[in-house]
Amino acid sequence: MKPTAILSLLWERHLDALDHFLADYGTTTIITPAGNISERLLAIAAAHDAPVASLESFLPVGYHSVVAATPLVAKLREHLAASTWPALPIEDERRDVLRQTIEKRIENDVHPVVQLLDCLATIQQVNELVLYVTTEDVTTFGRAAAVWAAAHGVPSLQVAHSLALVDPYTVHAHLLTDKLAVYGERGAEGYLDLGIDRERIVVTGNPAWDGYADRLGRRAQIREDLVERYGLDATLPLVVFGTTWSGRFSATDGGNSYTATLRDFVAACEELADAGVLINAVVKDRPANEQFGRQALDDAIGQLSSVRQRYTHATGDTENFAAGADVLVAVDSNYLVEAMLVGTPVVNLVESSGVPMPAPFDEASGVVEAEPDQLAARIRELVQDDELRRARLVQTAARAGYYNFGAVDGQSAARVGHLMAHMARNEPAPEPPPSFVVRSGRYGVRIVRRVLRRPARYVRSAVRRLRARA
Repeated sequence: MKPTAILSLLWERHLDALDHFLADYGTTTIITPAGNISERLLAIAAAHDAPVASLESFLPVGYHSVVAATPLVAKLREHLAASTWPALPIEDERRDVLRQTIEKRIENDVHPVVQLLDCLATIQQVNELVLYVTTEDVTTFGRAAAVWAAAHGVPSLQVAHSLALVDPYTVHAHLLTDKLAVYGERGAEGYLDLGIDRERIVVTGNPAWDGYADRLGRRAQIREDLVERYGLDATLPLVVFGTTWSGRFSATDGGNSYTATLRDFVAACEELADAGVLINAVVKDRPANEQFGRQALDDAIGQLSSVRQRYTHATGDTENFAAGADVLVAVDSNYLVEAMLVGTPVVNLVESSGVPMPAPFDEASGVVEAEPDQLAARIRELVQDDELRRARLVQTAARAGYYNFGAVDGQSAARVGHLMAHMARNEPAPEPPPSFVVRSGRYGVRIVRRVLRRPARYVRSAVRRLRARA
């Protein structure tokens, strides 16, 4: 009998689920790409005496993915050249551009997929794969592995890489794995509206947010640490802005979300200074964006005639800023949910350059929504009006479980790990919690309902776009 193994493409922040899986299922080999083998993964495996093997180690000596893919690439190019594409209603010259684009994608994508398939074929010869688990739902690598697993009867699970505040679209508008672990009721709605069976969606909460349980009730200490580490003014409110980015997944994405929303935040901060409200303004960015982000902040500040606020660009302490801020501002972001979990008031900034979209948060969430010209006023209210602040926090606390099941019970990784073990043993998935009642419906009906909740947002957004085109 062949030894068992799982193929894991989990992100680092979801690895705690693997710890619970091994405790439940028992020792088994963990196979993952070499680049995913981290100290954290090795520590988890060692605690359960589980072997770890790189995916690439299953290739024969001297294997070259480009050479291995050459016959398939040749067949694809031959088919592409012979195709008349009669069903495409586009001009001939545009067909040539499309053909060239596809040829480039063949060159870039086919050989790593061929290498993946060759690895999996070898693994099957020496191991019994009992589970494929992944966080990524977009990349070619993850999608190809999901298709392979389905074809070979290997159970597969995707742990949602984020809470789907915006309904899944384009490359996200599919579910290739057997099951999808979502963070809460809100994260399931868009997938259900796409027609995905309810039985394929399991609510677990987000393993990456379990750490917030340890931050509850520690706001004062966390804030004190941040003040010392970043040289902030302890006497001023701490207002954190979580940067956003352009996914460029649709033609409506202009690509300037980062700089546009950053300028909106800086402008609001200076408007607060005009009103006599001084703050610690922290721009919380991603580590990979540090150099560009610092320059973008300097550029936004440089466009002002005068600067009176204190600005700090930070790429670390993500959870601590969410827990220690007086107000957290972001754009249709999961970071807002993280702040909700630890009792921080939040403002959702409506992107000034975007198209009208359904509001990601409903009225009951307690999330304050602001157009760019309203942002300063909304921040000021939350900083200065204690009664309003308390009322909003009561709302967000009551609604947190809708976005992350269990809110901050610290058990999400355990739920995902147990789900993995059930699937690896070919057992039925655990029953959803009794409180998990998804308000699903036809996509168009739900969009209309959200528009009615925020009618002014869509009117103003449409006016802005019409003026921009004039």
